[in-house]
Amino acid sequence: MAADQGKGRHRATCRRIRHHRGATAAHVGAGRSAPAKPKAKAVEAKPARKPAPKKAKAVFPDTFAPQLATLVDAPPAGDWLYEIKFDGYRMLTRIQNDEVRLFTRNGNDWTDQLPELTKALKGLKLQDSWFDGEVVVLDEQGLPDFQGLQNAFDEGHSKNIFYYLFDMPFLSGEDLREVPLEQRRDALKQ
Repeated sequence: MAADQGKGRHRATCRRIRHHRGATAAHVGAGRSAPAKPKAKAVEAKPARKPAPKKAKAVFPDTFAPQLATLVDAPPAGDWLYEIKFDGYRMLTRIQNDEVRLFTRNGNDWTDQLPELTKALKGLKLQDSWFDGEVVVLDEQGLPDFQGLQNAFDEGHSKNIFYYLFDMPFLSGEDLREVPLEQRRDALKQ
């Protein structure tokens, strides 16, 4: 969360619970182990949540618009999640009929720019799924390096790109958008 004290009031940038990036992100790569995860603070245990709504069969969408950060005057009341902001490119994955397509948040098809990632995602053998994540390049300390990411595309070294998944709104034909984020994250770990 970033605060701006301009004009005598605090403004905060918050992401809604729907899409968050961070310590529980899954890593997809072509035969590589995941880099060290950034350290996260311990959080107090929360009371038990209501049972999750049942997964719903849905018409699988051709396109998917990710939820983006919204500028607000103050953080939301009650419980909310925060997470690490990776310095990379937002990337959506659509898997249908054994075909994997990678899209930027603006809907540009980047499948051809990320052949190794596309191959690794095909290896998951999933159907009718949408993933939401961030592609990054990591520096020697394991931190995201935005310039390194741009260079990887310019130099044709997309094999150096890591894909951190932080949400899966659709999985194997099931609409998971109403399933609590924490449960979708747990499923991503599997």
